Amino acid sequence: MTWLGVVAAVCTGYGGIAVIELTSRADEGQDFLSTGLAAVADPVILDVQVGRGAPQLADVRVEFEGAGQGRIQTELLWIDLDTPIPREEEHQSPDSGSRYAAPLRILYFSDDPHTAIAEADAWRLLDNRDKYRRWAAACLAFGLILVGGLVTILVRRPRERVRA
Repeated sequence: MTWLGVVAAVCTGYGGIAVIELTSRADEGQDFLSTGLAAVADPVILDVQVGRGAPQLADVRVEFEGAGQGRIQTELLWIDLDTPIPREEEHQSPDSGSRYAAPLRILYFSDDPHTAIAEADAWRLLDNRDKYRRWAAACLAFGLILVGGLVTILVRRPRERVRA
């Protein structure tokens, strides 16, 4: 019985958080795509964590011309941390043809030009919602079914003892 409660809590918690997070990220990507201004960033610098294991992407710093706002330097939001990093250098330019290669199409908000995202990453946020929504919803539904079953078992058990 205890294991059923643990599985129910894990499935319900994971599914609920995943649904909320996927929706929130997709909404942010959609905001950039529908109301953000497009720009081309050049140069682009990758900040990389080196040391133990394979190098990993930490940040993507860009510089672009904001509409009537001059040159703007900022770090991109929602970068793809799974981007392959070819060299063990802390600061490097992306390889040509890679995800963040310059010239990089970005989206930013006119009222806050330091809030920017790569256009490809905005689309990725929307795609991830569609790609993983069924899995998250199924996990949530399974957890809720287990919770319902557990509650039913707990409610019926005292009644059976009273009758005996």
